[in-house]
Amino acid sequence: MDPENVQPILSKVSSVLDSGFSIIEIKIIRSKIDKMKNNEIKEIGKYNVIYQGQKAVIRIEAEMSIEDDEREVYLYLYSNHKLVKVINNEMMKFADEKGM
Repeated sequence: MDPENVQPILSKVSSVLDSGFSIIEIKIIRSKIDKMKNNEIKEIGKYNVIYQGQKAVIRIEAEMSIEDDEREVYLYLYSNHKLVKVINNEMMKFADEKGM
């Protein structure tokens, strides 16, 4: 995805959580991604969240690809199986809404 979509997609993921992924955390994640170089893979961080009353951790990795001055980032979010399924659904909804 375009790095500009990182903040909106993480905000969408945050909307299904009881708590976690504050606006400040999302801006910090975006800032870390913006500093990445071509072909760089980086662990962005681990974030404590609550989903359906249960504590969970979401680990985020990003991979940057730059071709002809076009930046593209691949986000990998890891967590428990149930939460990963919900995150994937939210990311797919976002992609459909944006025509990606």
